[in-house]
Amino acid sequence: MAENISEYDAELQALVAQSQETSGTAGWEVNKAMIQQWVEAFEDGNAMYTDEEYAKKSKYGGIIAPPPMTSTFSGGPRWPVRETARQAAPGANKLTEMLHAEGYTQTVATNNAWEFYRPIQPGDRLTSKGKTSSITTRKQTRTGEGYFMTNDSIYYNQRGEMVAKQSFTTLRFKAPERKKE
Repeated sequence: MAENISEYDAELQALVAQSQETSGTAGWEVNKAMIQQWVEAFEDGNAMYTDEEYAKKSKYGGIIAPPPMTSTFSGGPRWPVRETARQAAPGANKLTEMLHAEGYTQTVATNNAWEFYRPIQPGDRLTSKGKTSSITTRKQTRTGEGYFMTNDSIYYNQRGEMVAKQSFTTLRFKAPERKKE
């Protein structure tokens, strides 16, 4: 049985179908200083992240970054917002523009799934390739009325080796109206 969707929802679906892959190279290399800050913040005592002598004896031959740092080393600065960052994903921007125009201006992350294939190490510079892969029809949630949008990305090191995949879903919703006092 086919789902009866609105013309607006059909336009959003068409944009996803037409969305083009985007890519970008990180603004900085994987580095020991940022790894050190991360492990201190999370109190992660894994010697592979900070003990050079220990890490040299491993199969990796040196320090590696905690796998979740892939997102830290995959982009450039996120603040202050620069015009080039806004232009990075034209397909996603058009979807966002349409959603904002209809009042779906709030965003909350609902799922962030990662698969890690090889470690990242100091000196690596990551490149990502991504695409908006899906958007639902309008849903009513406890948070508000909105759309779940999923973006999929693949991350590579400077040698072209795949290091990770990410599937990131957000809910784009209308802010609830405030009660007048």
